[in-house]
Amino acid sequence: MASSVLASDFYIDPKHGEASGDGSEAKPWRSPQETIDCGLVQSRGWDALPYNPERKLVPKNDGAPIKPGDTIWLRSGDHGEVTIRKHYVSPKWVGVVAYGCGNVSAVRQNQHPPLPGRGHQHASFG
Repeated sequence: MASSVLASDFYIDPKHGEASGDGSEAKPWRSPQETIDCGLVQSRGWDALPYNPERKLVPKNDGAPIKPGDTIWLRSGDHGEVTIRKHYVSPKWVGVVAYGCGNVSAVRQNQHPPLPGRGHQHASFG
């Protein structure tokens, strides 16, 4: 018997969110950076550094509420900058979508892709 796994929605609101929120629309988190820094996004990381071709990607923040395939909804406002280090994309991405009235600043990614083992991405929400 096949089982289906449903993706979840999480919310970030820079004006009304709180670090102690649960990511629901009623109790959103405050910022994307805070969400990442608090280990709320499941991803993968290298089993050891420095990188070499024999290293393997292993789960990082296993059991975190935000998993690959989920969507993060950004409420209108200034979300600041986001720096992601030592996190690697799983086979599925985490979607990031703007919602609500007003504007959500554009998301820009750095011009230089990470080198193997470096795992550093920079996105600017502003």
